[in-house]
Amino acid sequence: MLLNTCFVIVAFLAAEPIAPTARTRYPYWQMVEDVVKQIESQPARPLSINDALRTPGQEYPFESFRHLRTIDLLRAAREGAEVARQQEALGKSQAEVDQLVLKNIVTALEYMPLIIKENVDSTPAPSSALHANDSLPSKGDMDDVLIVIKDRNDDPVLRRFLLERSVPGLAQPSLLTISLPMYFKSRDMEFRDILCAVASHPGEDPVLQICAIDVFMKYVLDQYEAVFKSDPKIKALLESGQSVSYTSATDPDSLGLSSETVTGLRRFGSRMNEFAEFIAGHIGEGSIRDERVKARTKETLEFMRDTVFGVDKTALAEYLAGNAPEPKNMFPMAPLPTEPTLEAPSQDKLIPVELPADGGPPKF
Repeated sequence: MLLNTCFVIVAFLAAEPIAPTARTRYPYWQMVEDVVKQIESQPARPLSINDALRTPGQEYPFESFRHLRTIDLLRAAREGAEVARQQEALGKSQAEVDQLVLKNIVTALEYMPLIIKENVDSTPAPSSALHANDSLPSKGDMDDVLIVIKDRNDDPVLRRFLLERSVPGLAQPSLLTISLPMYFKSRDMEFRDILCAVASHPGEDPVLQICAIDVFMKYVLDQYEAVFKSDPKIKALLESGQSVSYTSATDPDSLGLSSETVTGLRRFGSRMNEFAEFIAGHIGEGSIRDERVKARTKETLEFMRDTVFGVDKTALAEYLAGNAPEPKNMFPMAPLPTEPTLEAPSQDKLIPVELPADGGPPKF
């Protein structure tokens, strides 16, 4: 009898489902949060004199993250954002919730640069492959970061957080603002393609579109200005204390710029031409895009026209007049299979069959 009772109890407990908890639903965020709490709860080390050899080495917070991967911290950031979004059900305003989301993202990604594994010297994979597949043969962890930036299903605060730290000068200086620009520069083509896609997609968040436009312009203009300032004559002028802006490069002959400098400026002007073609649809005739996006697009195209050498001013004038080009397809699609039809094949598609004169079987 006792044995039967024990068997029933064990069977009942085994069949009882385990209720999900925050730890099981958000394991990566919980892991990061536990590490942060452990770091914050550690007592301060006492100061000592002449005990340097006997005192254990200083422990730094990032040492607790050494066993993690970049993808782990990105998942923690996603889950942290989801946890913060639950506060909307408690009546918090959108602005308050966004601040909580940002706080959790910063907590999750603060030490990410210290564990990124990226070979900045290897040849980048084709950008079309990145658009088509989220699990590529990777040359480094930046594949995961780029996927988050382009994925419209990810939290917009997380995507904006990464975008604003992808070039220097758009966010407060931090470890991320130092490291991410270096990594993205090694992924130049992929990075520019992602920015073009985010800035031009008609279903994208307007705030993110404006951010992508600003990031692209800052990214290319920084390189444009670096080429301008590397010219021997410009270097001499700057060393003499004379102020010279890259905007004066619209007339390179008047400055006597070298042919190498002109070629470099023209290369970055060409990249702006391509970007202008992507975003021109925002102000095309009949466009129903967000007014903020329209205003930033118009401002950007006018800036290109007035201050950048090597851009196609005729094309920019057309765009500003509302004549947008056909949108480019940023995400290549496989050809559609031919649909079956019930119609009889036409005569020109039939295989001719020669019937022998002696009435024998046909010859193919």
